[in-house]
Amino acid sequence: MYDSHDANWIDSWTILYWGWWISWSAFVGMFIARISRGRTIRQLIFGAFLVPTTFSFFWIIIVGSLGIKMQRVAELAPSIRGDFDWFNCRFNCHALGYVNQQPHSAATVALADDG
Repeated sequence: MYDSHDANWIDSWTILYWGWWISWSAFVGMFIARISRGRTIRQLIFGAFLVPTTFSFFWIIIVGSLGIKMQRVAELAPSIRGDFDWFNCRFNCHALGYVNQQPHSAATVALADDG
C-alpha cells in the first residue's frame, strides 16, 4: 500500500515535524508579543489562549464526529460484496446502499440518522 512513497521520509517525518515547531515557536512568540503590545494580561490570555483553544475544541468536535461517522459507514464495506480497489482505496458506494450520494437502504439510513 505504501510502495508509492519514500520509506525514508515516512520513517523520519517526526523529526521534521519537531524541527518545524521548534523553529517556528520563536516567530509565533514574537508575533503574539508584537500584537499584544499595549494590551492587558487579561486581554492577552483571552485573545491568545482561550479563543483559539475554544475554536480548536469545537473544530475537533465537528470534524471528529464527521470522521467517526465516515468510519462507521466504511465498516459496513466488508460485510457487503462490492468492488473495492485496495490500491486506490475506492469502494463502490452503491453496494453500500447509497444512490446519488444519499443513503437508500434501511441500514445506511439508520446509520446516517444515528450520530
